[in-house]
Amino acid sequence: MLELNKAWDETTAGTGSGATATHAAATGVAHIVTHVSGHSDKDATLQLKDGSTVIGEWALSPPFSFMHFDDDVVATDILLRAGDTLINSIEVHNTTAADAFFLLYDAATTGAVNVGTTVPDYVIPAGANAMVGRSFPIPLFFTAGVVYASTTTTDGDTGAAQDVSIGYSTSKHAASDSSQNGTWVCTPGNAVNAVISGSTSDCQVNITGFSI
Repeated sequence: MLELNKAWDETTAGTGSGATATHAAATGVAHIVTHVSGHSDKDATLQLKDGSTVIGEWALSPPFSFMHFDDDVVATDILLRAGDTLINSIEVHNTTAADAFFLLYDAATTGAVNVGTTVPDYVIPAGANAMVGRSFPIPLFFTAGVVYASTTTTDGDTGAAQDVSIGYSTSKHAASDSSQNGTWVCTPGNAVNAVISGSTSDCQVNITGFSI
């Protein structure tokens, strides 16, 4: 008759060189893994190992930050990108002698925006020949995508020339994570390991299961 031992849970945090969570080997005992998870602040892999044999592997890919510059934004709507987008910072330089308004729309295509009719989701006003910079500790989140334009009024379609720099990223998460549930039966007498291959300054890995 098999004796079911106490369930176990192992967690290890790491810094710049990844992390390994291990449930130690025991003679004649097989470990059954039911959950493995981890996160990292850089591209990495999460591996599940039966002894030294990899029995599961998942990629971790955190978001990247991008910069976009446009030196002549007017009323013609421009697609920054389609899909989930976080705006981290915006700088505008109004190159006209009158007020100008930089308009942002939550839209996946320019065809979804009619400048002067479609209500913008975010507006930055700039006085004549002024420069305006805004940073967002909590980023502006656009779910469909980001389309932008520049006009002389918030509800008009007359263009106002501005130079614009936009800092953005493409994921809601500051780090990449993976959480996997299943049943992985490991070789009797082997240790089991969950391994994060690398990180810049922060990672953590967890493995859960029971033994028979």
